[in-house]
Amino acid sequence: MTNENVGNPSVSVNVKLELREYQARACDAVESQWAEAPRVVLVCPTGGGKTAMGEELVARQGKPTVWLAHRRELVRQAAERLRSRFGDLDVGIVMP
Repeated sequence: MTNENVGNPSVSVNVKLELREYQARACDAVESQWAEAPRVVLVCPTGGGKTAMGEELVARQGKPTVWLAHRRELVRQAAERLRSRFGDLDVGIVMP
């Protein structure tokens, strides 16, 4: 466990996520592509760890982020994971 800052002094990181090798490479690739284009899409099959990779990218960037999902349960799960990792992070949900 770590308690490191992610670029915003009011945001504390409560848990350091251990990514699989392919997940870390994917996150590195997304970051390198951001240097060339502001919009990047990361695609991964079911069970590949999209939430974990998204969580890692939020931690690396430390910037306001919009998280989209097509199912209510996925939205709730992601929000809970983000709240548990970034205790002080303001996580809000907008859905019908």
